[in-house]
Amino acid sequence: MRLAVKPADVPSKEPNVFLNNGKVKGYYDKDATRYQRITILPDSILSKNQMEDLWMIKNLKELARLGCLEEIANGYIVKQPLFGTPSGTVAFSLGLDGPPYPNGYLEWKFADGKNLKEKG
Repeated sequence: MRLAVKPADVPSKEPNVFLNNGKVKGYYDKDATRYQRITILPDSILSKNQMEDLWMIKNLKELARLGCLEEIANGYIVKQPLFGTPSGTVAFSLGLDGPPYPNGYLEWKFADGKNLKEKG
């Protein structure tokens, strides 16, 4: 199965970007390939899918089956690091996939409140 957000076999990282009031912690690497720029870190809380978007539901179920996510009442807890594009990880983390489509370069924020686009 082709996944938009995939398991990431990476060493432990300290979060440097945040989403959803800090419920989702990530690591941004601007030098990584586009599909590996954001790593969603363990213990992040992902929202339930608010759209009936097939790709997202399949992706969530597959990652849960692989042990990367654990389903809880209001969402999922990340158990293993996951990576994807900035916008794909936002859609996946918030359970939203437009229209309007989320823009990861505007949604992911550093601790100082600036987004990826502002930091360059």
